[in-house]
Amino acid sequence: MENNGIHVIAFEDDASRKILSIGEFNNSTTDNALEVLKVAELEAMEVNGLIQAINTDRGSQFYPNKKDKNGEADSVFRDYLESK
Repeated sequence: MENNGIHVIAFEDDASRKILSIGEFNNSTTDNALEVLKVAELEAMEVNGLIQAINTDRGSQFYPNKKDKNGEADSVFRDYLESK
């Protein structure tokens, strides 16, 4: 079955198994992941409160894949989570 290049990003509540937010995109980017996460955060407030933890794969939209000469890497997704 061909997926026509569509990427799905979803956030699921582990306790209830409810899909809090889902999106279909041409690319799995950090911006797209954050867009779906922000909707999930609002939905979580309606269901059971703040999101306490997020489990992801190690995709580049969640984890930086390039480090500078000091071994440091910028992660927009991580920075967003740490700002909460």
